[in-house]
Amino acid sequence: MINDFTNVGNHPALNFLNTRLIKKDQRIELLESFTDIECWLDAFGVLPYMEDLTNLSDQDKSILVTEVLDVRSKLEEMVDHLMVGQLPNHLWVEYMNDKLRQNAGYDRLIINENKVSIVRSYSARNLVGYFADQTLRLLNDVEHSRIKKCSSTNCIMYFYDSSRNMSRRWCDVSQCGNRANASKHYHRNKGTNT
Repeated sequence: MINDFTNVGNHPALNFLNTRLIKKDQRIELLESFTDIECWLDAFGVLPYMEDLTNLSDQDKSILVTEVLDVRSKLEEMVDHLMVGQLPNHLWVEYMNDKLRQNAGYDRLIINENKVSIVRSYSARNLVGYFADQTLRLLNDVEHSRIKKCSSTNCIMYFYDSSRNMSRRWCDVSQCGNRANASKHYHRNKGTNT
């Protein structure tokens, strides 16, 4: 798989949700294998906090891929609810609490160059806990009205709008924003260039 991971979400959970995209009107899945998940974790600097990934069997990896994609589906369900001003329902909360209970991470002390920090780590079998944790952090820690979906009709990316006046419309202004503006310009000037 080519690393098409984007960092336009402005939050780890939204970057995780953005692991599907549209290319030439086809929905593309970026997390097809455990290796893809490892690549995503590495791309976002989280891989060092996952322990014993090399000790997983192929069957364990396959199960984890399914569980991670299930959490992503629940994340999308939550985001869709938040975008219309609703909180997730009771069944969603039970599902997430169950995932967190079964896949708890733990805090770990790290000292580098006279700097002390605490990082959250996960054992390989509890990998899904990282994604569940980030989902709940999105639910709890951010202003829900700032979570948006890209305005481009050819894009399915989500992002957290951190602009001062909440006017951001596109996941990436250099990509989707430019396409939208170029299309508007083309249609506006279509009849004038004959």
